[in-house]
Amino acid sequence: MTLVENSNKQRLLIISAICLLAFLCLLPVFCLEDNTDRPGGNYNNFALNSPDPALCEQACSQDSKCQAFTYVKPGFRGPNSQPECWLKNSVPPAQSNSFCVSGVKNAQPSGQAQQPVTALYRWYNSGSGHHFYTTDPHGESALDSGYVSDGIAGYIITSQTPGTTALYRWFNPGNGDHFYTTNPQGESGSGYVFEAITGYVATSQMPGTTALYRWFNPGNGDHFYTTDPQGELAQKSGYNYESITGYIWPTSALKTPPTPVTNIALYRWYNQGTGIHVYTTDPNEVKNYDYVSEGITGYLKSGPTPGTAALYNWHNPANGAHFYTTDPNGEDAPNNGYVSDGITGYIATSQMPGTTALYRWYNSDTGDHFYTTDPQGESAKGYVYDGITGYIWTKG
Repeated sequence: MTLVENSNKQRLLIISAICLLAFLCLLPVFCLEDNTDRPGGNYNNFALNSPDPALCEQACSQDSKCQAFTYVKPGFRGPNSQPECWLKNSVPPAQSNSFCVSGVKNAQPSGQAQQPVTALYRWYNSGSGHHFYTTDPHGESALDSGYVSDGIAGYIITSQTPGTTALYRWFNPGNGDHFYTTNPQGESGSGYVFEAITGYVATSQMPGTTALYRWFNPGNGDHFYTTDPQGELAQKSGYNYESITGYIWPTSALKTPPTPVTNIALYRWYNQGTGIHVYTTDPNEVKNYDYVSEGITGYLKSGPTPGTAALYNWHNPANGAHFYTTDPNGEDAPNNGYVSDGITGYIATSQMPGTTALYRWYNSDTGDHFYTTDPQGESAKGYVYDGITGYIWTKG
């Protein structure tokens, strides 16, 4: 081989390598989010032949319109339902959902909390004076142990990213205290046993974060965590300040830029085969799954406003039924096989101008819950009246 031929071969190899690198740089990069749904923004959906979220990711990567996707695991709509892929032309807010895997195209890291972000719920037991923190909006088994909801302490992330560390939960069966720390050894607390990783917190101040302060009550052994540097009323209740546990994201940091609240249509769908009704603010969510449209029931708010409450959607995988309530604990739904399916929208808790009552009816034969603004239940056969869920707007 001559020097010229060798030089030409090297040049071709370099050009080929450059072309390969350029091609790889053009491929979309996804930030995958396990146990996460991103409801809304759908422009296409289809069933998959194999339960593999990579198939949905591939479909999104090959479509320039697609900005995000949600893969739905088999069994979500019933025992024999297929896995689904939902392609989105926007990046809707994330919601926790164990039936879903979502992905965002070309997600870029930043100093802000990356999705999926989850609320850190605080629960309180007035009998023992103990506090319990969890990312489960239903408090795990706290309700059965005398705890009541005490709001949201802040927001943490569900998977580790640069600058964050695990928040470990330890439990003392002797005094009932739950102790949260970024120390995997539990800070050598006497009598404590490790329970779980609650989530991930920032190890130092990041843009949009605030300190999570730890207070301790030597009287009952309770540890109290709050973003208030004054400890709320802790000092007056026998608590002593201990340290900063880490840095979490307050509610305000998750609302930048603010999203205007609007009236959104609540669509009603009906499955003649199962006798089940589904209500959704997405006009395309169930149209390909044997459901027929029954029009618009009314309008919800797209976000919280004074005088409204979240309308929670609960789903029963056994029969496909849905249950909608303003109770974050689902009333009796968890005891009857229902699992949380996120927030549908926000409903008025009392009559206000432009609203009308949303009546709930129940059919024990099919397990269907039927919601309507007709106080007579639209003469639905086999249904019994089950109360007023809230008040919805009559116009968009």
